[in-house]
Amino acid sequence: PGALIGVTGASIAAAAFSLDIRYVDIPANLIESLKPIGTGSISAMFSTQGLMMMITLAVVASAETLLCATAVDKLHTGPRTDYNRELIAQGIGNSICGVFAALPMTGVIVRSSANVEAGGKTRASAIMHGAWLLGFILFFPFLLRNIPTSSLAALLVFIGWKLMNFKMIAKLSEKGREEVLIFFLTVVSIVGFDLLTGILIGVAATVAQLIYRLTHFEVSLEWSGNEAEYNMELLGAATFMRLPVLAKMLEKVPDNATLHVHLRELTYIDHACLELLTSWGDQHEKTGGILYLEWDALHHYAQATKPRSRTDSPKQKNDDEFSALSEEPEPQQVM
Repeated sequence: PGALIGVTGASIAAAAFSLDIRYVDIPANLIESLKPIGTGSISAMFSTQGLMMMITLAVVASAETLLCATAVDKLHTGPRTDYNRELIAQGIGNSICGVFAALPMTGVIVRSSANVEAGGKTRASAIMHGAWLLGFILFFPFLLRNIPTSSLAALLVFIGWKLMNFKMIAKLSEKGREEVLIFFLTVVSIVGFDLLTGILIGVAATVAQLIYRLTHFEVSLEWSGNEAEYNMELLGAATFMRLPVLAKMLEKVPDNATLHVHLRELTYIDHACLELLTSWGDQHEKTGGILYLEWDALHHYAQATKPRSRTDSPKQKNDDEFSALSEEPEPQQVM
């Protein structure tokens, strides 16, 4: 394998030139290095600093394992990862590591991708991978001590670059610039800080985007050009927090006007806004006006008495897709 040749070449070059660099640190005797933690360590474990460290390690290890498993699932067509089973096994293993003050274990993309590229099909490949590592540590530690850590870092970068799916970035751009910005923000944060900080920044950016989408609402009113006929366009999420905006725009409609409310760009409407539209329609009828709603689109959001929908409305031809989505009977007029 190319990775093995690269690491071997780097190790030979480092030994030949006696480079003063950092190498893999392996204990002389693994069995002797396994010493259970003492009572002092146990008490320190439950201090504020100890609890914060445990939570940080748990989050980082879990996140790295889940991300690794997701990436590996895309490299093969075999059985998919059972995430619950994966995390339970990791939790048991890390608990044992903690008893002996060992480093926590986690899923790593280099080992997993090596198994896939070598033709591994079952979980036995991962078990044998661990067995080979244990065998080298027990019987050939002197070989591992000659491996420069920089060569392993280069291998990580190379594997990560191979896993980059540039077509996925193009697909993200189709869903909006915000998705691409969050993607690159997360990548830069992981590289610039660390895995946990990068993921937290990415999650925070995603939550901010979600809050924006749930609170962003635009409403516009335009004269259609036909006497007293107006078109109102709703965009975003119509929630109770946007009731004043919607009510203020409805007040601009003349008493005897015909109003068409279009919901093509509406992502959500709650009962409060729906109630405002229907109640305003009732009052507007009494002043000689008429209200038309796209019920075929609106009935997905709430159950209420249907305002009427007219087939000869100015924008009905553009909104035929809403009718195709609904199997409801012909809507009735609000009275």
